[in-house]
Amino acid sequence: LDRAVCCYPDWKGLLERAAGRCRRLLGLTYPRNRPDVRFMIGFENFRRRLSKDEFRAFVHPPHEMHEALLAGGLTRVCRAHTLAWHIDVYERVSPA
Repeated sequence: LDRAVCCYPDWKGLLERAAGRCRRLLGLTYPRNRPDVRFMIGFENFRRRLSKDEFRAFVHPPHEMHEALLAGGLTRVCRAHTLAWHIDVYERVSPA
């Protein structure tokens, strides 16, 4: 889900469906929830609105996204970040 979560207002539905289809690994990148990143996304959305472009980007709550994936039977096995992005890898938890 490389930069896909930030393109959907319904992040929870997207992650629930992705977790349900995940067999082994799920990777996603999404904007960090920081003031500077929220400002950049807001500015980009404003610019798009002025140009009549209907696309909008979103900064969703990372903790709630993590909880949704845990509820879907996944566990985070790797986390990295850049200045603006989180990069997470989740793995399917096999029942014992």
